[in-house]
Amino acid sequence: MNSISSITSKDRIATLDVLRGLALFGVLVGIFSEFIFYEMVISWDSMVGLSTHSIDSFVSPFIKLFITNKANTLFAFLFGLGFYVQWERIKDKRSDAKVIYLRRTLILMLFGAFHLFVMLAWEVLFMYGIIAFILFLMKDKSDKFLLYIGLFLALFGMIIIEGLSQFLEMWQYVNPELIYNEDGGYNIMQGEWGYATLFSYFWEMNLYELILNGSIISYILYALGRFMLGFLIGRKGWIQNANLHIAGFKKVLWYTLPLGLVMGYWSLSIISVYDYGNIEEMPFLVGFAYLIDFLSIIPIATGYICLVVLGMNSLFSRKILCLFAPVGRMALTNYVIMCQSVNFTYFSIGPGLGLAGEIGTTYILGFSIGVFVTLTITSNIWLKYFRFGPLEWCWRALTYKELPVMMK
Repeated sequence: MNSISSITSKDRIATLDVLRGLALFGVLVGIFSEFIFYEMVISWDSMVGLSTHSIDSFVSPFIKLFITNKANTLFAFLFGLGFYVQWERIKDKRSDAKVIYLRRTLILMLFGAFHLFVMLAWEVLFMYGIIAFILFLMKDKSDKFLLYIGLFLALFGMIIIEGLSQFLEMWQYVNPELIYNEDGGYNIMQGEWGYATLFSYFWEMNLYELILNGSIISYILYALGRFMLGFLIGRKGWIQNANLHIAGFKKVLWYTLPLGLVMGYWSLSIISVYDYGNIEEMPFLVGFAYLIDFLSIIPIATGYICLVVLGMNSLFSRKILCLFAPVGRMALTNYVIMCQSVNFTYFSIGPGLGLAGEIGTTYILGFSIGVFVTLTITSNIWLKYFRFGPLEWCWRALTYKELPVMMK
């Protein structure tokens, strides 16, 4: 059976599509806010002068507590789970399953590399492609291996590699004039930057801040742990057959989400005081707060998964949540559009708004909601007439070397 068989509605897992769609919203907010939190488009001193500063002072901690690193954790987890589901489907339908899987992964990695160095800093598809190759080598590993190694990497992989980078003084390589000014702070990107300058900035930043200092390894380990856990959950079938495990999801929810939010709230309260220069003689406390903040990510993201799974098993909330399923079904297309909406908002490229340096977190949260609502509406309309999103169709065509039927 080597012909392309289209994925019918029965083949799809609605809960995964909903989770993926909601994760994309968090990723969008995360991309927008990273430019601000790392002071790339505006400094903290400049933010004080914004008309929305009083609101920003509440919105910024809200984003950090509920969204930052939780959305990308959920996104990576779903990629791992999704790759398991894809592998099982391909394996059942084709004799050349390995070739198809590896080609599919290579296409993702090459597209991600282009997107990373040309279109947007902090792009993840390139690294997800690398991780998918690693995951392929682990597909037959035991459940215990995936659980223990995956959990260890998810919790400590990034901490270990970045600590080693600091010990080896690899950060000394990060000092191109394009990225830093004379005082060691970021050069604030101006809204009027054109394509050439912006892309040069992305290239320099990714080269120095991702590759030369070893951060790419730390992020791959960070995401690999989440991929492994997602792959394991997929193998167990807990989300695909969630209706059989409702009691378990309720129990996990009550253990994880409250604990994670308490940990996150406490750690961010310490870190925020440190950021404003009010803690100078307690480095151990600040370091411990950063550790607790990092460890809070997994339980919070786990709680979100449980909330959605339980919501999908309630008739009323399911109708609402399923509105976001088309966003998840077109995840690649919508992800790229979301990334470019960030460029459109911050920079005056073409019809870009050029708002870099003029808006804070209140506005970026509002823009994120607007973009997500727009994509939710357009995705629902698009999938009424077409089987795939535009980039999903291209990815599938290149993977199978055939043109899938696009129209329903």
